[in-house]
This record gives sequence, C-alpha cells and structure tokens, in this order.
Amino acid sequence: PLRLKDFSYRHCCPVAHSAMARPRILFMGVLRCCSRVCKVIRGFCKDSPWVSLIVLAIVLLIVLVITIFSALTRRIIGTRGTVILDLTLFWLFACLVARVLMFPGSCKLFQRNTEATYRTEISRQYSHFLRQLWTFLRHAAKQSDAVLRGVTAEGIFRGIAVIETLTASFQMQQQQHEVRLSKEQELVHAAAQEVERWLAGASVREAGASGTAAVPLPLLEWLRQQATSMSQNPIGLMSVELTGDREDAVRSIHKVEELLAILDELKNQKKGVLSNLVRFFQVPTVGSLNQLRTELQMRYGGQRIWVPTRGSHRLDAMYIPCDSAPGAGDEEALHEEAQPLKSGAAERAPCYLPGPTLIWCNPNAAYYETMVYQASWLSFWLSRGISLFLFNYAGYGCSTGKPSPSRIGFDGESVVAYLKSKGITQIGVYGRSIGGVAGCHLARYHPDVVQLLIADRTMSTLENAARYMYGAWAARGIKLTAMMADNVDNFWEVRAYKLLI
Repeated sequence: PLRLKDFSYRHCCPVAHSAMARPRILFMGVLRCCSRVCKVIRGFCKDSPWVSLIVLAIVLLIVLVITIFSALTRRIIGTRGTVILDLTLFWLFACLVARVLMFPGSCKLFQRNTEATYRTEISRQYSHFLRQLWTFLRHAAKQSDAVLRGVTAEGIFRGIAVIETLTASFQMQQQQHEVRLSKEQELVHAAAQEVERWLAGASVREAGASGTAAVPLPLLEWLRQQATSMSQNPIGLMSVELTGDREDAVRSIHKVEELLAILDELKNQKKGVLSNLVRFFQVPTVGSLNQLRTELQMRYGGQRIWVPTRGSHRLDAMYIPCDSAPGAGDEEALHEEAQPLKSGAAERAPCYLPGPTLIWCNPNAAYYETMVYQASWLSFWLSRGISLFLFNYAGYGCSTGKPSPSRIGFDGESVVAYLKSKGITQIGVYGRSIGGVAGCHLARYHPDVVQLLIADRTMSTLENAARYMYGAWAARGIKLTAMMADNVDNFWEVRAYKLLI
C-alpha cells in the first residue's frame, strides 16, 4: 500500500499535471535546439570568420528589405495580402537556405572560401620551395656568402617545378579554359615565364676550378644529378657559381624575389577588413578552381568534358584514363601532395579506354578539382588499371543548374549515359556523404553496367541526417522544403557488389 507521502499532485490530477508539464517540455526542447544552433554558428564563426561576417550582413540586409517591402505592400494590397505574400516569400527563402545548407558547394561564397583555403596552403608550399631556389641562386651569383641552411638539391629542384607549374597553369587557363587572368596573375605569369626561360639556358661550374672541372654544366642537369644523388651534401651546393651573363642572372633572381613577395602576401591576412573582403570576393592568384583543374590535367593527363544533362544544362567533368597517369600500374602512390606540379598535357580530343571506369560522386561540400591534392585516392585506383570519371553536380563550379536531392541522381544518370555512349560498360560508383545518394541511385537503376558500389559515410535519409546533426526542427524544415531523399531502398535493391563504409 502507498503511504500518504508517496502521493503527489500528479497521482491525484494526472491530466492537469501533463497539461502543466507540456509547456515545460516544449520550452526545454526549444532551449536544446537553440543550444545546438548556437554551437554550430560558433564553430562556423571560428573556422570562417569572414564568411560568417558576410552571412550576417546579408541576413541583416534581407531583414531590412523585408521590413520596408512589407510596409510598402501593405498600402497596396492590404494586411491580409501582405501576410500571404510574406509567407510565400518566406517559404522561397527557406528553400534557398535549405539548398545552401544541404549543397554548400553551389554557393559562390563557399567556393570562394574553399579557394581561399587552397590559396593559403599552396602559397605556403610554393614560397617554401621558391625560397630555397632564391637562396641558392643568390649564393651561386655571389650575392650572398651565408651558409645554405635548410636548402637541399631536391628543394631547389621543386622550386624550379613551381616556376614551371605557374607558367604552364596560367597558359593552359588562357588557352584551353578561356580564363581571363587578373593583373596580379598576369604579373606572376610574366615573371615565371622570364625565370623559366633563363633557367633553361643557365649553367654552373665549380668555384675556383680549372681545367676540365671548369667546364660549365647546364644548371637543370646539374641539379637533377644532385637531387638523385644518394648523399645530398650541402657543401656541393655551395661550391658552384653561375656562369654567363651576370645581368640576366641578377634580373631573374629579382623576379624570383618578386614572386616570393606576392606569395608571402597571399598566404597572410591583409591589414584592414575592407582589403580582406575585396580579396575574398576576387578569384585568387593561386589556389583557384581553374588552377586546380589545370594541375589535374597536367599531372594525371585528365581530359575535361562537358556532359549534357536535363534542362539544357551541362556538367563540368574530368576523365582520367589509367594509362595516362604517371606511374600507372605501380602499387605505390607516386604523387606527393606537397610536391609542386610540372607542366604537361596539351589539348587533345578525349580518348576513352574500354576497361573499368569509376564514377566519383563528391560530398556536398567538395569539387572534383580538389582531388588533385588527394593523391592517395587517385593513385589507388589508377595504379590498378581503373580509369576515373570526376564531375561537379549542377550548380557546383562551372556546372550549370541548381542542385537538389533528386537532381544529383539525374546528374549521375547523365554521366552513366555519356559513358555508355563512349562504349564503356564496366562501371563502378563511389559516393561519399550525399554522393552516396547519387551512387546508390545509379547502382540500383543501371544494373547492366554498374558492377560495384562503394557508399562511404552516407546517410539513410536526409531527414534523419538533419535530425541527428541539428535536431527535430531541421528535419521538419527538410519536409517543408521538400528536400527529401530516402537512400535505404536504393542501397537494399542494389544487386552489384556493394560496400558500406
């Protein structure tokens, strides 16, 4: 039997207690949602402060415009019509926000933020190797007697590779991709061309040598010998001097110094908010998607392709045949991500191999151009005789259209149809994150050609993913904006080899 003190208000009036508890539960749920949102915003502000400032300014501007617009329309169509119009505009804005959150790569602000990240990292790597080349050239030209600390023949050779990369990349962007270079890019291109021309004819000899030892050797050949030598002795680097026209050498060294100054500025923050904002919205001198795309072509023999898709739109894609990649057939990855790239591929018609091809479906915040710095993935497939087909979803990079959960499936179907038209019938699909939605769709509805599916860290449904990351309110927002996709049935119905990671 219950004692008197065990009785409480909820035992006597359970209905009233539940009615009083409901607002409390609702209030606690709102607090949890606000806490999660604040946590996400805080992390985003910490990772990308400039993007956060821009987004905040845009939101405030939108609120101001809506307020003024509502006040004006109220005089024309009345309060009821204004409410209906505001709700309609709010729904459209919610759809836009959902699309940006679900497909951030389709937002130009996110693309600029990605390019800014690569600008900083590539500038850091380039300046590291260029500084070794500059230090060595100044010593060889007798402009400095300092000890070559931290300078190696391999580092100098990579510095020369940086010069070649800059020259070939900008040239390819202009000729094949019809990119108009900025003033700073033109300055870098001209300086790199002049240094490259001088390096091609530069020669060195051992300081103080006589007789046969005094015969000049081509600088590039001598550095290549030093870089491949088992014992890279820094004393050997200090025992040579440049020969030939001294004025040309001094002018080229000055050009290398100019390149270093530009790269040092690119990898650091500018003084002043306005200067950083202006640089953020501009195409970066190095690290742009255009440069990454050309490096993908130069390094792996990639062939740029435009795939027609629904609505008269087209997808920007890259086909990498396995026999065009350096080191194809080798087990070890031969492409270090930190190593600057050398010049390479001339423009030619795409050549498709009849063997297996893997379609790479990106995550929602990635572009295929950035794969050039994921060398281990590319080398893994190419070294096993499997060609790669990379592409950007609609609205990503240079691809036209607007992305949606259903649209990425249609984009994948367009890619499969394109490969089939080229005689490729052995297809594998790799999909990471939201790319798994497109991958599972392709593997289910194209069993005649898709023989392998790899679903890497994908989701069962977008609604569940939103609920897990942000809470129930985000799942309701997914339903409201019709940005829904169920991936379970597609994965279950796939009859090809499939791997879930």
